[in-house]
Amino acid sequence: MDRIKVKTLYIDNIRQMSWTEQKVQKLTELWTKGKTANEIAGLLGDTTRNAVIGKAHRLDLEERAPSKIKSNSGKKKLTTHNQN
Repeated sequence: MDRIKVKTLYIDNIRQMSWTEQKVQKLTELWTKGKTANEIAGLLGDTTRNAVIGKAHRLDLEERAPSKIKSNSGKKKLTTHNQN
């Protein structure tokens, strides 16, 4: 039987947070109050906006309204003027 040597890679500065019952309750409370994922991440500490969004999705929390940022279709189009 052949053996394969495996090297372990350690990466520094990776946030690793476990979702304790208290943090899940706080997430649910803040999400229900309409706080943004970024605000919730800041209040919880040791987590990221994306982690909050992912956990909210897995908890099947109510979806948020679409972003207030207008899409490209809402922007004015630049027009060129012919100079004849």
